[in-house]
Amino acid sequence: MNIFSSLLDNSKQFNEIITHIEKKSMPIMVSGTADAQKAHLINSICEKMGKRAFVITHNDIQARRLCDDLGFFFEDECVYIPPKEVLLYEVEASNHESENKRAAALGALAGGANAVLSVESLLQFVLAKKEFDTMQMSFSYGGITESDSLPEKLTQMGYLRVDVVNLPGQFAIRGGIVDIYSPDALLPIRMELFGDDIDSLRSFDCETQMSIEKLDEVKILPVNVQNAKETVLSYIGEDYLIFTDEPARISESAKAAEWELSENIRTLADKGIKTELYDCINKYTDITAEIEKRGSISFSAIGKACPDWSIKKECEITAKGMS
Repeated sequence: MNIFSSLLDNSKQFNEIITHIEKKSMPIMVSGTADAQKAHLINSICEKMGKRAFVITHNDIQARRLCDDLGFFFEDECVYIPPKEVLLYEVEASNHESENKRAAALGALAGGANAVLSVESLLQFVLAKKEFDTMQMSFSYGGITESDSLPEKLTQMGYLRVDVVNLPGQFAIRGGIVDIYSPDALLPIRMELFGDDIDSLRSFDCETQMSIEKLDEVKILPVNVQNAKETVLSYIGEDYLIFTDEPARISESAKAAEWELSENIRTLADKGIKTELYDCINKYTDITAEIEKRGSISFSAIGKACPDWSIKKECEITAKGMS
């Protein structure tokens, strides 16, 4: 147990929250929580329960801020899961930065990281965790790979074939040399193949094309994580606790996102433009139903009621109660 969580061991208000969680009396509403307290509370609750944190906020600014705060408290990794940029028109884009960052974050979550995301990000479809895990590829020095089918597999994973790799989500093949830039990697990797045998495996610098480090094994994540109708909730199991930051504001943001999407669809339909936007997000009511079934801990500065969220237990915590 870290020093931050032990500070609340003698807090009656904190221990009341823990008792409700242990008895599975959730969802719980914790009122009186200021922004400065939330990361400390989340960390302390997770430490006490031996769980990881999955935190939902009302917008991306707050999600990034809270992720940074949690990174200070958690000894384990905490990742921010960004939303995918939704394009009204099908366009050719050379930079898929938002997709790459989202894929990298989902990879970290699949590996057991603590995570923070906005409700907009939560609403968007993703690959189911089982499919995400299946699509990953591993390469090891001295191992073998199916070189003939490799280009097709990488394309199916969402990678873009280019002449020279310089961005995540790209791959290049020149004879027996294969370059791949996984979205979660700091550097791309280069394999030298002799038939199907991996004779060399190393990272390299995009600008100089010079080798950086010899590698024993690497894992390549899928890039295209949107072509399914699952929620990010499918990536977390019973080893996670779900926290919602200001549920009333989350509901407002979710309904605004749904309204904006419907307006965009209507505008495009009026212009005779076909779109795939109909199938790009989950229904907010389905999300809240799933969270209610799993149980959650909600934080609110003023304990504002939210009809979209069912609450079984209410607790109040103050700055004095956390000292």
